[in-house]
Amino acid sequence: MTKLWPSKDPEEIITVTFDFTDDLNGAAITGGSAVTSVSVAEGADQDYAQTKNGAEEIQGAKVLQSVKLGLNGVNYRWQGKINTSDGRTLVLAAILPVREA
Repeated sequence: MTKLWPSKDPEEIITVTFDFTDDLNGAAITGGSAVTSVSVAEGADQDYAQTKNGAEEIQGAKVLQSVKLGLNGVNYRWQGKINTSDGRTLVLAAILPVREA
């Protein structure tokens, strides 16, 4: 299921969070395995990859990603993927609407 995050203004720089707490079941995120990606879910933005602001950061059971820019009226689909210490690969996804304040 794809979650819907609150909208951000194109001028804001925010941090989005992928929370794997409920899915880890005692396992841990293997170091360096977190990957986030972005695509356009609705609207048009040829430069959508520019919304990713730096590298992912692992904090316990969460993966954090800084997000910048974006075009007003576009919905971006963000995906976070991790590998776990018990050999699983887990994926979470969310839609981030960009709307002018």
